[in-house]
Amino acid sequence: RIVVAQGPGSYTGLRVAVATAKTLAYSLGIDLVGLSSLQALCDIEASGLVIPLIDARRQNVYVGFYEDGKLVSPERHASLVEVLDFAKTYPEVIFVGEAGKFRQEIEAALPQAKIIETLPSAGLLGSLGQSLPAVDIHAFVPNYLKRVEAEANWLKTHQENNSDDYIKRV
Repeated sequence: RIVVAQGPGSYTGLRVAVATAKTLAYSLGIDLVGLSSLQALCDIEASGLVIPLIDARRQNVYVGFYEDGKLVSPERHASLVEVLDFAKTYPEVIFVGEAGKFRQEIEAALPQAKIIETLPSAGLLGSLGQSLPAVDIHAFVPNYLKRVEAEANWLKTHQENNSDDYIKRV
């Protein structure tokens, strides 16, 4: 079984990781499972709300909100201000991942919050991946939380349709 972390990160890097995982799973004839890169940052024992952060630049983050290992609000691309406002509704909050980059802002808004810089845990991905159903290798795609800037700019002048691919063959 191959478990691949899919989520925020380099657009190209994520595509390469998913393509590699799909190729290995197909050629070896084994199952493929995708899990969130944000969830992979949550390998800590804690009570309260665990908020994994990945820096998305310009005071924006890729963020998830986990309580007892379960997602309580959808993972998304958000401004740090939005994340801090959401976190204020919880009495115990722990920021993980690239949270150290935002230490000043977090401490100013939530002085009681804990900040623990973590890296993605392969052990956590592996253990979580064992209990999830395999996905269709050919249909598996990365889970992007935000469109890349070039695609967003293209869509400003072109109408989005339900097609999986907006490039037309000539």
